[in-house]
Amino acid sequence: MELLPQNQQIAAQLLASGAMEKQEIAKAVGVSRGTIYNWEKQEQFMEEVNRLKHEIKVFGMDMIAGKLAEAVQDYWRLIQETDNDRVKAEGYQYFINRNLGKPTTMIGMDEETGKVNKVNEDVLEAEFEEWGVEEE
Repeated sequence: MELLPQNQQIAAQLLASGAMEKQEIAKAVGVSRGTIYNWEKQEQFMEEVNRLKHEIKVFGMDMIAGKLAEAVQDYWRLIQETDNDRVKAEGYQYFINRNLGKPTTMIGMDEETGKVNKVNEDVLEAEFEEWGVEEE
């Protein structure tokens, strides 16, 4: 792949980082804002911006993954060392929910929800016909 000119490479890096507005990027690389918009229409320029965005994302994910085990251990230690029973219970609850899934709320049945609604046979037949289902 052909290298981008230096000002386009710098602009691609600044766009990928998301740290600056397009007007600021244009000023930093010595072009107009319209030029930045024109570059964004160029396939090669956008491929570079997207490649750089991906690099930034992977770098961030690697940093987080590298600290995850330590963070979990520290969190667990805080749960165990707290004197506040409520904080401890909520911490344990969080770990349980993360591993087993959050339990669903049980819905009580009352008279209204326990009623069985009759199905209109004409409506049911029309549905069968529409979906090509043969009645047994």
